[in-house]
Amino acid sequence: MRYERLGTIMEILEEVQSINLDTLCERLEVSKNTVRRDIALLEQEGKIKKFYGGIRIATSNEPTPFTIREQSHFEEKKKLAEAAAALVKSGDVIFIDSGTTTMHMVPYLVGKSNVTIVSASLNIMVGAAQYNLSLIGTGGTLYGPSNCFVGSSVLQALSQYNLSHAFMSSSGLSNTGCVTNASPLESEIKKHIMQSSCPKTLLIDNSKFGRSALVTYAHIDQFEKVITDSRPEKMWTDMLEENRVELIMST
Repeated sequence: MRYERLGTIMEILEEVQSINLDTLCERLEVSKNTVRRDIALLEQEGKIKKFYGGIRIATSNEPTPFTIREQSHFEEKKKLAEAAAALVKSGDVIFIDSGTTTMHMVPYLVGKSNVTIVSASLNIMVGAAQYNLSLIGTGGTLYGPSNCFVGSSVLQALSQYNLSHAFMSSSGLSNTGCVTNASPLESEIKKHIMQSSCPKTLLIDNSKFGRSALVTYAHIDQFEKVITDSRPEKMWTDMLEENRVELIMST
């Protein structure tokens, strides 16, 4: 119930941008104390800002540069990537999302027969070439902060392929189950992949639970599996169980 209410608050703010506390209570049909607790959670994860008597949608800064992000939780990311690669089967055509975790999947795919990688990530393209793996690059316009290609030509390219599995990254999983990303340009690609019928696995280290970025590109119930580095707190395991998402721990 609370997750639904938090999601409703964000939907309301997407419509009106800001709202006063009394009006919000009326629309949700709950007490001010309940709304204040919800607001505290949403403010903590950076999705809203409070002003006197009300709340508004929070603005977000540009994504952290790729070279900085790739050093954060480096060993944990490699273990997540290894666990993800173990899900890949012979003959699969897999999409590997751009990101500082998913990029580590490439060396763990060596030795798997007849696997084709589809990606818009420059790092994954370079890695696939280094390890002599089958790769389909999307082309597009290079977006420096994430070392990936973006634009309408990427979406057109992705529409051609029948994927067996998609391995996705995220800047954070919010308390409302929103899977988020800091870049609107990248998020268009992620949203496109989420519309495909193939199974989808989210790679997310433990530091990203309870965090939220600028754009929501999916809800947690759209994933079949979540891979993380250690068992998350009960609220997260409950969320995954409620949404029938399998939890895989890499350690």
